[in-house]
Amino acid sequence: MRFEKGHIPWNKNKCWSEEIKEKLKKNHWSKRDDFIPPLLGMHHTEKAKRKMSLSHKDKKFSENHRKNISEGLKRYWRKFDKKTIKLVCKNCNKFFETYRNRHNGFCSYKCYWRWRNGKHFPNLSLALAKRNFIPWNKGLTKKVDKRLESKRIKPKIEKICQICNKKFLVHPYRKNTARFCSEQCRVQYLIQVTPLIKNTDIEKILQDILKNRGINFEVHKSIFGHPDIFIKPNICIFADGSYWHSLPKAKERDSRVNKFLTEKNYKILRFSETDIKKNVSGCINKIFDVMHENNIKNI
Repeated sequence: MRFEKGHIPWNKNKCWSEEIKEKLKKNHWSKRDDFIPPLLGMHHTEKAKRKMSLSHKDKKFSENHRKNISEGLKRYWRKFDKKTIKLVCKNCNKFFETYRNRHNGFCSYKCYWRWRNGKHFPNLSLALAKRNFIPWNKGLTKKVDKRLESKRIKPKIEKICQICNKKFLVHPYRKNTARFCSEQCRVQYLIQVTPLIKNTDIEKILQDILKNRGINFEVHKSIFGHPDIFIKPNICIFADGSYWHSLPKAKERDSRVNKFLTEKNYKILRFSETDIKKNVSGCINKIFDVMHENNIKNI
């Protein structure tokens, strides 16, 4: 059952009448004449009681045992004792009233601690004053204290990003760990080191030949379309499989990528699977021709 907002329970502002209360008091189990406690006479049998009495017969307690029993009884009954006593403080010699079961001989905690320190270290303050003692924290401030050097705000340090070569400021504690100026550069580095997209057999063929020729390139660069091979500054190479890139959705996506990259002044080269497997040298000659046209020397 679910209660909605504004629901009024059936027993709100209702209580028992006085007649019902009187009946409940009269019929309570503790006031009945027939009531018998469940464990009455069931603790020990007569045989057990006789054995217990015979075992304690002709036995006497020692003096220490009797003292312990008397002290324990006194402590128990002192809890209920509310009589007061007048005493003299051991430290300041003043009269004060306390309960008999709670007195320690001192009128306050201050007097107790003063008495205790004086007992263990008598005349400590006077001895230090005579020796011209200087405390260790005299004259210390937040600016002077050397213990707070690690918590003070230190000036930031300049570093250079590994991807975009921009300068950025870093806190001193990150001087050995900070390598990138933004999250985008960090993601781009991760894609290069551990690419999310695996290299296909076609891509590996082109990559191996370019490496042997001594050309530097990036794999699956984090720009629109994620070209399979990217040669700085603006050459995007795509190795298209014969089956997947023949589908209508893939063709639409490829045309969209080509439009966007051409508007951004990127040079696009698309090679099919059949061209790479049958005529690899022709594909690589096209790449070199585009590099010579744009005067790119990426070696």
